[in-house]
Order: sequence, then C-alpha cells, then structure tokens
Amino acid sequence: LKDFFYYSQIRSKDENTTKFRKLEGMVPLNELANLMELLDENMMREVEFSKFPDDPTAVNEADLDTCIKLFVNHRPIYGIGKKQIQEAVNIIAKEEVKNEEGKIPLDRLYELLQTRGEPMTEDEIKDAFERLLGDEAENEIPEEVDADILSKNILGFEETDADEVLMDNQN
Repeated sequence: LKDFFYYSQIRSKDENTTKFRKLEGMVPLNELANLMELLDENMMREVEFSKFPDDPTAVNEADLDTCIKLFVNHRPIYGIGKKQIQEAVNIIAKEEVKNEEGKIPLDRLYELLQTRGEPMTEDEIKDAFERLLGDEAENEIPEEVDADILSKNILGFEETDADEVLMDNQN
C-alpha cells in the first residue's frame, strides 16, 4: 500500500523527470481513482472467473447487479466484518435507542440515517433500500433491525469462515 501511495504522489508531480520532487505525504483527489485501481486490479479477475468451475468460459461483461454487489461487498482484507457491524449496531441501539438487545426500530433507523454522519434524504434512503432489496423493499425490512438483519438481509454481506478468521485475527 505504501508503495502504491508513494507512486501516486510521484505520478501527481510528473513521473517522467529526474528533477528533485518534494513529496508532502498527500495525493490529489484526482489520483485516488488510480490508486484504488492499482489496489483492486484483481477485482476484474474475480468477476471474469465467477462462473468457474460450472462454466469454464470467462465472463466478459458485468450487469448492474454485479456492479452493485462489487461496490457494496468489496472491502479490503482487513475491512468491516460481522463482528464490527454487531458492535456498531449494539452501540447505536444502546446509546441512541436505549435498547440493550441490539435492536433498532425501523423508524428510528430512518431518522438516524437522515440526521447523522452524511445525512440522507428520505428519497435517498428509499432508493438505497430498493437497490439493495428490490421493488418490495418496504415489505422486506422488519419493524426492528439488528446486526444480522442489517448485514445479511439488507446489505447482502456473505461472510465466510475465512473472513471471520481474518476479522478475529485483526483484533
């Protein structure tokens, strides 16, 4: 990661020169896409061979659902896992809702999404749930949401044993 970051700094200062460059530990925002592309070069391979071994033919196109799944589910090796989602939901439930069981009423979840962090409008929340759950989004979400419902049923995270081992080893 450090090497990619340093290379991005050099690219932003003109990489085709032998002149001295002063690197200030920052990369311009327009370099972030290149930096992420370097870090995620294997994502294309993941999709290309997604049907293997059932179908040895390489996939050469991705539909909208595949793109959304990649965007939502892609995380670095030491990213967010089930344990971190559980901890976050428990904190929100305890501090914001005063619920010790780790459950957040749906109407309170909507309110928090509209007022905390990067606030979302009601239309943005509705659109996000429809993209995640389909046209029947309103019928799919229970009146109370806990970590399992949020991670599996809404966000569609598919934890594997390997993910859990990595998450446990990082803590």
